[in-house]
Amino acid sequence: FVAGNKTDFATGCETFAKLGYTAATVQYRLGYNGSSNGCNSANWPEMKKAFYRAVQDAGNAINYLVDNADKYNIDTNNIILFGYSAGAVTVLHTAYCNQQEMNNYDSTLVKTLGPLPTLKGKLKGVVSLAGFLGSTDFLSGTDKNIPLLMYHGTCDFIVGYDAANCLPLCATAFPVVYGSLESSYFAGSLWCGLGADVCVDAGQNIQIHWISLFARNGRI
Repeated sequence: FVAGNKTDFATGCETFAKLGYTAATVQYRLGYNGSSNGCNSANWPEMKKAFYRAVQDAGNAINYLVDNADKYNIDTNNIILFGYSAGAVTVLHTAYCNQQEMNNYDSTLVKTLGPLPTLKGKLKGVVSLAGFLGSTDFLSGTDKNIPLLMYHGTCDFIVGYDAANCLPLCATAFPVVYGSLESSYFAGSLWCGLGADVCVDAGQNIQIHWISLFARNGRI
């Protein structure tokens, strides 16, 4: 949540557009107090504000696109969210965390930053590359019938792929969050689904990437 630009994924959007999809890349607010101090800051309350702001911005962007669906040729009943790292954290919480759940997680966020937008349109899928959920409780509930595809490397030292400190390289500086492996286990216990392990030779290390695909009622 400290770097990046929507133009980083412009090429990816062009690729999807050539395949017949309407694709948009979103700029969300960046930065939080203490982020420049790395592990020495351990400023988890400020980091939570950062991803809450990103979820607000992502939701507002979705609603803007739905409101302008005719202009951009968008099927508002078939919206898929895709994110990498902080972007993955953003799309996961945008899709699976409503305001009441966020309030239960941290009641100070809405008081400080205002409410999350109510999403328009219908989400039909989420793709997360190296993301985490602040709580696996966000996956519970009858409103979570959104297919989920997750990719994550076991050697990720920024966002742990299991239930781990938010920044594994910081040891105990941040509290536990739930990376792709733990989130997929929990989703699998609630939903019908399948999972697979794939080994990828990354040169200096062999990383195992967890790939999970889940859909309520077994439908993708």
